[in-house]
Amino acid sequence: MLKRLVRAIAMGSQDDLDRLADSIVETERNSGHSRLASELESILDDKQKKKRSNRGGIDSNRSIRELPISRRHQEMLVTFIAHDALEHHIVLRRDIDERFERIEKEFAARERLSAYGLNPRKKVLLYGPPGCGKTLGAKRIAWNTGLPLMKVRFDALVSSYFGESASNLRAVFDAAREQPCVLLLDECDFIARSRVASKDIGEVARIVNTLLQLMEEYDAPGLLVATTNIE
Repeated sequence: MLKRLVRAIAMGSQDDLDRLADSIVETERNSGHSRLASELESILDDKQKKKRSNRGGIDSNRSIRELPISRRHQEMLVTFIAHDALEHHIVLRRDIDERFERIEKEFAARERLSAYGLNPRKKVLLYGPPGCGKTLGAKRIAWNTGLPLMKVRFDALVSSYFGESASNLRAVFDAAREQPCVLLLDECDFIARSRVASKDIGEVARIVNTLLQLMEEYDAPGLLVATTNIE
C-alpha cells in the first residue's frame, strides 16, 4: 500500500490518491479499528465538501439530464465529457501557461471577486494553427476549474432547413445554463464553411448572428471557450 501511495503522489494522480484513501479506510475498518476508520472517513468527507465549496457547489461529474438533440434528425448536438474523463496534461510556453492559470484562478475566486463588484472572465478565444493544442487547452481549463466539458457538434447542429440551425444553437446554450460546464465551440468558424453556405438562402447569416448574440449574452455558471485556426 505504501508503494501505491508513493506512486500516486509521484504521478500527481488525485483519482488514485482518493481510491487509495478509501482503501485505507476500509482496511482499518476490517481490522477492527472502527474509531480510526470513522475519523479518516470524516477527514475525507470534509475534503470533498471543501472541494465542492471551492467550485461553488458544482458537481463536476454529474451528467446533464437531457443533452440537447436536433428535433428533425434526433442527433446529439454536443459531446459531453465528464470531468474525470478529461485529458488535461499539456506543456505550454511559460507566458501562455500564465494566461491559462489566470483564467482558472479567476474562476476559482469568482465568488470573492463578485463580493468586490468584479467579474471573472467567462469567455475565452483560443487561436492558432491546426494541431497546436487548442482543444487540449480547453480540456485543461475544464480540468483545473473542476468542470465537465460540453463540445458542440457543428456537423449535427448546422441544418439546411430554414431557422433550424439557430434553434439548435439556442438549445445548446440552454443546456449549458442547466449544467455548469466548459462549453467548447471548437473551430467555431466552421459555420461559415458549412454545407449550408453552398446553397445559402440567408441561413448562414442567421446562424452567425444567432451565435454572436448568444456568445455576447452568455452568462451561464461555467465558461465559454471558442477555438479557431484563423489569427
